[in-house]
Amino acid sequence: MKKILLALCAVMMLGMTACNKDNGTTEPVNPSGGNGGGDNPPVQMPTGDGVFNPAKRIVSIAVDGTTTEEWTWANDVVTTIATADENGNMLETGWYEYDNYRLASATTTLQDMPVEVSYTYNGDLLTMMSLYSGPMEVMSVVPTRNTAGKVSHLTMELNPVLLTMLSELFSGGIPDIFGLIRPAQNAGKLSVDNSALAADLTWQGDNVSQIVFSAQIDGSVSLDEIRQMVNLDSLAGSYASMLSYLVDTTAIPLTITLADTASFTYDSQHNPFYGFLGALDPTNLSANNATVTTNSGTAMVTITLNFGLMQLPFTLPYPLGTTTETRTYTYDAAGFPTSFTNGEGSVTQYTYQQ
Repeated sequence: MKKILLALCAVMMLGMTACNKDNGTTEPVNPSGGNGGGDNPPVQMPTGDGVFNPAKRIVSIAVDGTTTEEWTWANDVVTTIATADENGNMLETGWYEYDNYRLASATTTLQDMPVEVSYTYNGDLLTMMSLYSGPMEVMSVVPTRNTAGKVSHLTMELNPVLLTMLSELFSGGIPDIFGLIRPAQNAGKLSVDNSALAADLTWQGDNVSQIVFSAQIDGSVSLDEIRQMVNLDSLAGSYASMLSYLVDTTAIPLTITLADTASFTYDSQHNPFYGFLGALDPTNLSANNATVTTNSGTAMVTITLNFGLMQLPFTLPYPLGTTTETRTYTYDAAGFPTSFTNGEGSVTQYTYQQ
């Protein structure tokens, strides 16, 4: 199962890496394409977080011979990305705005919801990201860096409204639980009191070798809703008779705990997406290309029955399984991939600017 939590995590990590001059990036260039002749020196492109300056620029991506993405570049930056719809029509789905070559905002979609990401910097280091849906801020993300200056931890503040999306973000796993997550004004559904989300990154050189995304959601749900999810009498065992003292509308404390882990193996060639902020792919943080990606996840739901001074917690585990994706690349003379074949035999091809 493709973990959408990992994709959500990737949205939160856009721009969390600086350009690396040893990764095939070009020397600073004049944004107008000129040479700055006369007494005017060339305008220098900055480095650091939010600057995407690859030595080879992708202009299109095709899967099994059909174009799926088209990238538009202007003044040395990516301005828009168009993707193919189900009929093969190319529609713009990503828009990017800059401040002196450094990404200031990006607009994309998450589960068909338009999301704008704004970036705050201190010099050339990203210090905060804010995600908006319309005028509403749905999430803020603050990075913590290790002694090497690489992002090692992300602290996320999530608007409870975004929790309404979780039932759609999982294609399996625990749909009965997430089906309860709705805005608190919907009587009888889960009322969210608190949520804590974080991501921890492990680095091997200039590549992210592992990402662990964790979430804890605390709230309450009615006894009647709990009965629709599980056989509560069987779960309560010898205490089942005490359930008769609780009415159907009794609020039952509930905690959802999630953990999604992705581990990566890489080649030693140039990643053309290194430092690109506009795709939901955590490997864009890495200098090389991922050859093996393994996802594994766990989830637990804990409910607590209160009988006066007695509290009975029950934990319901939900395994989310493990998936592995492999990629075999072909490269050009400069060490950039021209295509890769996944484990199912599908071929993805990259076309670069000439």
